[in-house]
Amino acid sequence: MAGLFKKINAANLAKNEIRAIGYSDAFVVAYFNGERITLSQAREMEGAGPALADEGQISPDAPAASSGPDGSTAPAKVFKADEIKGLYYTVQVGAFSREVPPSAMYNLSPLVSRQVSGLVKYTCGIYSSRQEAEVAKDKIRTIGISDAFVTIFHNGQPISGEQAQQIIDEQGDAAFASDVPVSTGSSGGGGGAATGVEYQVQVGAYAEEVPVKDAQIILSLSNLGIDVKSDGGMTKYVVGGYKSYREANEFKNKVIEQGLGSAFIVAYQNGQKIDIAQAKELTGD
Repeated sequence: MAGLFKKINAANLAKNEIRAIGYSDAFVVAYFNGERITLSQAREMEGAGPALADEGQISPDAPAASSGPDGSTAPAKVFKADEIKGLYYTVQVGAFSREVPPSAMYNLSPLVSRQVSGLVKYTCGIYSSRQEAEVAKDKIRTIGISDAFVTIFHNGQPISGEQAQQIIDEQGDAAFASDVPVSTGSSGGGGGAATGVEYQVQVGAYAEEVPVKDAQIILSLSNLGIDVKSDGGMTKYVVGGYKSYREANEFKNKVIEQGLGSAFIVAYQNGQKIDIAQAKELTGD
């Protein structure tokens, strides 16, 4: 088993992450005072608010923020949804079992967080125009968050398009929150952003099922966005892309310390694999 959770939704999220790394038959079980109970019983007890065991998450603390997809290291702005008054369009970029740093979402800014049903959901950007939010969504998808989508909020709560139109009809422009567009940093930075170079860290490669110990470590990295690749009968797990060799090397050393001793760095330029020495010369590392 992996993890001890107070909420069924949090356990289901972990189950989905475990299935994503190769354990397709993973499932949730519930216990109360050491005895197994049905999930229906657990849901009833959860709703009644009984004493619950301390939660033991399967992942360690997420790493500190690193540079964004363009090499920027400026800190991302993070708002709470209920702090934003008015109507706005925004782009959902992630849902996690716990709060995570902006680096887990490519240092996109501004981020808006909201807790719902045991999850922390993040959106990015604050727009008075759906068209501008759609443009931001497309931009976000190109940097790696392929399932990003546009949603609508009013005074911190999600609403439907029909509800939004009714508010606009009643209040006009006064209904909208102030725009804060999506930022991924300046496009004129040096390093990988200017050269098309990015570094990735291969954290593991397996011909069969991932060993349980390795699976637990890889799962703990899932909020960073693990890319799973099939290559010659091997399944490879890769985390990236870093715009400097230094950042990639720091991450590689960290996962080696955690127990993934075969982790190593690979470099790409505009999608094509290149030699590490060449990449370091291009990025000035």
